[in-house]
Amino acid sequence: MKIDRRKIVNRCGYDQNECMLLAKRLAACPDDTLISELKQISVWNYGKCELGLWVDVLDRLDAILEHAVTKVGRWMLRLDLPENASLVDDVVTILEFTGHLIEHSIYRYLYGSWNHILALFGSENMDILLAVLGLAYNFR
Repeated sequence: MKIDRRKIVNRCGYDQNECMLLAKRLAACPDDTLISELKQISVWNYGKCELGLWVDVLDRLDAILEHAVTKVGRWMLRLDLPENASLVDDVVTILEFTGHLIEHSIYRYLYGSWNHILALFGSENMDILLAVLGLAYNFR
């Protein structure tokens, strides 16, 4: 996500313990189980928190998004290749989780994966486009 860690402040007036525990648990997850852990979070029950708590998790998710939006050939994104159906599912999961997180966080301006999110608008997959629009809506 490339957050400038100098901009992170700790001035949240909310109890962030549940969010902090979840962020630490997800940050400690191995790469092969991170997406399955994210899929289990369909409803946000962790309260409001600072986006800065999630830097380590968001950096890992940003790396997956970067891989997914790499161009193959002249116009096609890697996730649009027929053999990458699992990558599409992973990206949709990431976008849905990020939407929940953004909706329930403060200091949203710290989110730094917009270059990948905007690249996803070039996808041919309607599930991806719907998930991107859902995430963008949470920044309202």
